Amino acid sequence: MNALSELLKLPDAEKRSRGLVHTPAEIAQQPDTWKSTFDLFKQKRAEVKEFLVSAGLAVDPRVRPTVFLVGAGTSDYIGQSLAYLFRKTWLCEVVAVPSTDLLTHMDELCAPDRKYPRLLGRSCRSHPFEEVWGRAPRLFVLS
Repeated sequence: MNALSELLKLPDAEKRSRGLVHTPAEIAQQPDTWKSTFDLFKQKRAEVKEFLVSAGLAVDPRVRPTVFLVGAGTSDYIGQSLAYLFRKTWLCEVVAVPSTDLLTHMDELCAPDRKYPRLLGRSCRSHPFEEVWGRAPRLFVLS
Protein backbone atom coordinates (compact mmCIF):
# COMPACT_ATOMS: atom_id res chain seq x y z
CA MET A 1 0.00 0.00 0.00
CA ASN A 2 1.34 3.46 -0.85
CA ALA A 3 1.41 6.58 1.32
CA LEU A 4 -1.57 8.16 -0.46
CA SER A 5 -3.71 5.10 0.19
CA GLU A 6 -2.73 5.25 3.85
CA LEU A 7 -3.81 8.90 4.07
CA LEU A 8 -7.14 8.13 2.41
CA LYS A 9 -7.84 5.43 4.99
CA LEU A 10 -7.33 7.73 8.00
CA PRO A 11 -10.38 8.41 10.18
CA ASP A 12 -12.12 11.72 9.37
CA ALA A 13 -11.15 13.22 12.74
CA GLU A 14 -7.46 12.54 12.11
CA LYS A 15 -7.71 13.93 8.58
CA ARG A 16 -9.19 17.14 10.01
CA SER A 17 -6.56 17.45 12.73
CA ARG A 18 -3.75 16.92 10.19
CA GLY A 19 -5.27 19.22 7.56
CA LEU A 20 -5.82 16.33 5.16
CA VAL A 21 -9.54 16.51 4.55
CA HIS A 22 -9.42 17.42 0.85
CA THR A 23 -5.92 17.11 -0.62
CA PRO A 24 -5.40 13.32 -0.60
CA ALA A 25 -8.80 12.70 -2.22
CA GLU A 26 -8.09 15.42 -4.80
CA ILE A 27 -4.77 13.81 -5.68
CA ALA A 28 -6.28 10.33 -5.82
CA GLN A 29 -8.94 11.35 -8.35
CA GLN A 30 -6.50 13.09 -10.71
CA PRO A 31 -5.76 10.11 -13.02
CA ASP A 32 -9.49 9.51 -13.57
CA THR A 33 -9.99 13.22 -14.30
CA TRP A 34 -7.16 13.23 -16.82
CA LYS A 35 -8.60 10.16 -18.55
CA SER A 36 -12.15 11.56 -18.70
CA THR A 37 -10.82 14.92 -19.98
CA PHE A 38 -8.83 13.12 -22.69
CA ASP A 39 -11.95 11.16 -23.63
CA LEU A 40 -13.93 14.41 -23.85
CA PHE A 41 -11.29 15.95 -26.12
CA LYS A 42 -11.53 12.89 -28.38
CA GLN A 43 -15.34 13.15 -28.48
CA LYS A 44 -15.24 16.88 -29.24
CA ARG A 45 -12.26 16.75 -31.56
CA ALA A 46 -14.05 18.48 -34.44
CA GLU A 47 -15.30 21.29 -32.17
CA VAL A 48 -11.86 21.78 -30.64
CA LYS A 49 -10.26 21.87 -34.10
CA GLU A 50 -12.84 24.42 -35.27
CA PHE A 51 -12.12 26.55 -32.19
CA LEU A 52 -8.35 26.38 -32.76
CA VAL A 53 -8.81 27.47 -36.38
CA SER A 54 -11.11 30.34 -35.34
CA ALA A 55 -8.57 31.33 -32.66
CA GLY A 56 -5.95 31.90 -35.35
CA LEU A 57 -3.89 28.71 -35.19
CA ALA A 58 -4.33 28.00 -38.90
CA VAL A 59 -2.96 31.31 -40.20
CA ASP A 60 0.59 32.29 -41.09
CA PRO A 61 2.79 31.19 -38.14
CA ARG A 62 4.27 34.71 -37.93
CA VAL A 63 0.91 36.11 -36.80
CA ARG A 64 -0.46 33.26 -34.70
CA PRO A 65 -1.63 34.05 -31.18
CA THR A 66 0.12 33.24 -27.93
CA VAL A 67 -1.61 30.40 -26.10
CA PHE A 68 -1.64 30.12 -22.31
CA LEU A 69 -2.11 26.70 -20.73
CA VAL A 70 -3.52 27.61 -17.33
CA GLY A 71 -3.92 25.35 -14.33
CA ALA A 72 -3.14 24.88 -10.67
CA GLY A 73 -1.15 22.09 -9.05
CA THR A 74 -1.13 18.98 -11.18
CA SER A 75 -3.13 20.78 -13.89
CA ASP A 76 -0.28 23.29 -14.18
CA TYR A 77 2.13 20.37 -14.38
CA ILE A 78 0.13 18.92 -17.28
CA GLY A 79 0.26 22.33 -19.00
CA GLN A 80 4.03 22.45 -18.54
CA SER A 81 4.27 18.93 -19.94
CA LEU A 82 2.27 19.84 -23.05
CA ALA A 83 3.62 23.33 -23.76
CA TYR A 84 6.58 22.28 -25.92
CA LEU A 85 4.55 19.70 -27.84
CA PHE A 86 1.83 22.27 -28.60
CA ARG A 87 4.44 24.91 -29.52
CA LYS A 88 6.00 22.51 -32.02
CA THR A 89 2.61 21.34 -33.36
CA TRP A 90 0.85 24.71 -33.52
CA LEU A 91 3.94 26.75 -34.53
CA CYS A 92 3.16 29.50 -32.05
CA GLU A 93 4.15 30.66 -28.59
CA VAL A 94 2.64 28.37 -25.92
CA VAL A 95 3.18 29.18 -22.26
CA ALA A 96 2.15 27.20 -19.18
CA VAL A 97 1.01 29.64 -16.49
CA PRO A 98 -0.18 28.80 -12.97
CA SER A 99 -3.74 30.08 -12.55
CA THR A 100 -2.71 32.10 -9.51
CA ASP A 101 -0.14 33.98 -11.61
CA LEU A 102 -2.70 34.73 -14.30
CA LEU A 103 -5.22 35.99 -11.75
CA THR A 104 -2.73 38.34 -10.11
CA HIS A 105 -0.58 39.31 -13.11
CA MET A 106 -2.90 39.32 -16.12
CA ASP A 107 -1.72 42.78 -17.23
CA GLU A 108 1.95 41.77 -17.03
CA LEU A 109 1.42 38.49 -18.88
CA CYS A 110 -0.80 39.78 -21.66
CA ALA A 111 0.62 42.23 -24.15
CA PRO A 112 -1.79 44.91 -25.39
CA ASP A 113 -3.49 44.21 -28.71
CA ARG A 114 -2.46 40.54 -28.76
CA LYS A 115 -4.83 37.63 -29.37
CA TYR A 116 -5.08 35.04 -26.59
CA PRO A 117 -7.45 32.13 -27.34
CA ARG A 118 -8.80 30.28 -24.32
CA LEU A 119 -9.46 26.55 -24.30
CA LEU A 120 -10.56 25.11 -20.98
CA GLY A 121 -10.61 21.47 -20.05
CA ARG A 122 -12.36 20.02 -17.04
CA SER A 123 -9.36 20.37 -14.77
CA CYS A 124 -10.52 23.82 -13.61
CA ARG A 125 -12.31 22.66 -10.47
CA SER A 126 -11.16 25.04 -7.76
CA HIS A 127 -12.48 28.31 -9.20
CA PRO A 128 -15.49 29.12 -11.35
CA PHE A 129 -14.52 29.65 -14.99
CA GLU A 130 -15.70 33.25 -14.77
CA GLU A 131 -13.25 34.01 -11.95
CA VAL A 132 -10.29 32.69 -13.89
CA TRP A 133 -11.37 33.86 -17.34
CA GLY A 134 -13.63 36.85 -16.73
CA ARG A 135 -11.63 38.91 -19.23
CA ALA A 136 -11.36 36.25 -21.91
CA PRO A 137 -12.43 37.53 -25.33
CA ARG A 138 -12.55 34.05 -26.85
CA LEU A 139 -13.40 31.02 -24.77
CA PHE A 140 -14.11 27.38 -25.49
CA VAL A 141 -15.25 25.40 -22.47
CA LEU A 142 -14.92 21.66 -22.74
CA SER A 143 -17.45 20.05 -20.43
